[in-house]
Amino acid sequence: MLRVAGCAAALLCAGAGPAAQAATYCMLSNQAYAWDTATTNVVWDQTNTSYPIDDDKQVVNIGFNFTFAGTSYSQVRIISNGLLQFGADQAMQQAYLNQPLPAPVYLNFLAPYWDDLDPAIGGTVRYSLLGSAPNRRFVVSWENVPIYGGAGSYTFQAILYENGDIKFQYGAGSANGSSATIGVQVNSGDATQYSFNTTSVAAGNAILFSDRAAVCGAAGLVAEYHMDESSWGSVIDSSVNANNATALGSAVPVPYPTIPVP
Repeated sequence: MLRVAGCAAALLCAGAGPAAQAATYCMLSNQAYAWDTATTNVVWDQTNTSYPIDDDKQVVNIGFNFTFAGTSYSQVRIISNGLLQFGADQAMQQAYLNQPLPAPVYLNFLAPYWDDLDPAIGGTVRYSLLGSAPNRRFVVSWENVPIYGGAGSYTFQAILYENGDIKFQYGAGSANGSSATIGVQVNSGDATQYSFNTTSVAAGNAILFSDRAAVCGAAGLVAEYHMDESSWGSVIDSSVNANNATALGSAVPVPYPTIPVP
């Protein structure tokens, strides 16, 4: 089956990267990894979509009030293409083509792995409420889900903590970020992107997003740089604050801080 993506407006099809703005959420990579087992299968509602189950959604109860960008939510929309979205339905299940953040139009979403995934032909998507108050967590896992067309096996999960923190974790398989968007977005002027169509994650990786001063610092995260190579020609700020830098000399490895999440 052939998919054809149309453009409603030039803005939606522009290839430019994200603009600079202040972001509500800071981001810390290389966090402690511990896979959470989810047990309840998503039941896709198969409405408002031309590709049932492939591009689909289900609204589920979180099990506690989760605060995202200052607003409390008791439910979240699980979207087949590696997304979670809060609040009013924006038909985001139809957005199978991932975009860099901040993405126009869409509000209040998490992108643990926004890609054209297809649970209609394989794998499972599950969710569970774990732990006890006040340290509960809600986990959604995509397990061995192929990309549209049947290639690959993608395993990753998003964890919502009762304190408002968010963690993305990546399991074994094909989920390396090369064709996906990873990050969180409040609106088109407030987003924190980890990566876009870049090989950036591997099995055993965990990324934490938070708006808590205890995690981000009283002034908030100014910039985050990923030094993944022994030498480089440019140093790009992945916090979306556009504080890019110039490399001087060679890389020197140093320990990365791990922020404990209750």
